[in-house]
Amino acid sequence: MSYLLAPALVTLRSQFDQKFPGRNKASDGWIGDAAHRAQGSASDHNPWVVIDGQAYVTALDITNHPEIGLDLNKFTDQLRVACRDQGENRLKYAIHRALIMDTRPQFRPYQWTASSGHWSHAHFSVMNDRRLLDPRPWNIPMLTGTSAPAPAPAPAPAPAPPKPAVPGWPLPAGHWFGDWRGPNAQHGGAPGAQYDWERPHIRAIQVKLQQLGLAPGHAGWADGRWDPPTTDAMAAFQRKYRPNQTTIWGKCYSDDWQHLFSL
Repeated sequence: MSYLLAPALVTLRSQFDQKFPGRNKASDGWIGDAAHRAQGSASDHNPWVVIDGQAYVTALDITNHPEIGLDLNKFTDQLRVACRDQGENRLKYAIHRALIMDTRPQFRPYQWTASSGHWSHAHFSVMNDRRLLDPRPWNIPMLTGTSAPAPAPAPAPAPAPPKPAVPGWPLPAGHWFGDWRGPNAQHGGAPGAQYDWERPHIRAIQVKLQQLGLAPGHAGWADGRWDPPTTDAMAAFQRKYRPNQTTIWGKCYSDDWQHLFSL
């Protein structure tokens, strides 16, 4: 009696060929060799199933070729979902990597301890009833391309907002900011209305030192008066950012001002 590959498996093989036209077929197969023939009806690679007078082979081997995307480990996971959740009822069992899944509940894989672990290929057997004649395509994402699209790449981070322009140096040439008890060329927001204009600039320096984590963060600290804690914070800024440019520590000269407000 002549024999044919089950139409359901003809379709499956055709889908693999169409999706992966350059696939490796070294371990492909369907009709059994002498070793399989000796097993008789224990092997689905033998044409022991007869329907309407026609003998059918109900097993197909497909070679694993993950380098081109034909990853049978992934495919059998998708096949399990189709059989368990989506009504695919043609599969009798599948074997790959020493695991077998069949119609036992949930199509959960079990250890396969036979002589061949089917490592280089996967073995697919279909039911030995009229379901083997069903030629509809197998609705498996790897073959149909119906898997969920890859998530869109994360949007590029928004560009950092431009830094505000460095305010102009507010003191006359040869003057600087420092402790309010200093000489006339040293501006520190001393008591008295005549020094009111200095205090907003000193407060701006103090706030910037707070933002850099070099001064206490509470609101009352930036009070517009240059006192020893402000001297300490300014010296900390110079040690961190200007160790090689600073010769007088704890005071703010025009170059310190430029560097501080550029950060």
